[in-house]
Amino acid sequence: MAAVLAERLGTGITANGEPSPVRPSNWDIELATAEPALGEMARCYEKILSAGTVPVTVSSRCAVALATLPTVAETPTHALVVWFDAHADLDTPDTTDIDHLGGLALFGPLGLRDPTFGRGLAASNVVFVGTREFDPFEQNLVDDGSVELVRVGRTWPRNSMHS
Repeated sequence: MAAVLAERLGTGITANGEPSPVRPSNWDIELATAEPALGEMARCYEKILSAGTVPVTVSSRCAVALATLPTVAETPTHALVVWFDAHADLDTPDTTDIDHLGGLALFGPLGLRDPTFGRGLAASNVVFVGTREFDPFEQNLVDDGSVELVRVGRTWPRNSMHS
């Protein structure tokens, strides 16, 4: 996906970090374990943004948003987050019993609870694409228009990246 986007946008790819296995545990333990890598990612984004470059991120780990989105929100640009995921990842530790940090990836950047990695991204700047699983808290945010949802179905152009 990253290679296709880089080719389409006429840009290079900046890789940051090395993939590592997910170690299932409680979200707060995962966050403490991930904090050094998330800090590194935030610094990488600071460099990208200070150079006047617009980042387009492809990540297999939703929790990376805890570092990247607050950094983007601190810049004087108008950020739009297009979240391609089956899950909204908007829960907070107070609104869910999920233990996986990735399921809480957007709560910090949107300031839904006092996060470790900042806040500042407006919920109105988040668009969910193809998201199909919402906890009640997340569904309320969609229903009240706080975040936008684009449903994917038979009318969605399946091969649009290849045309």
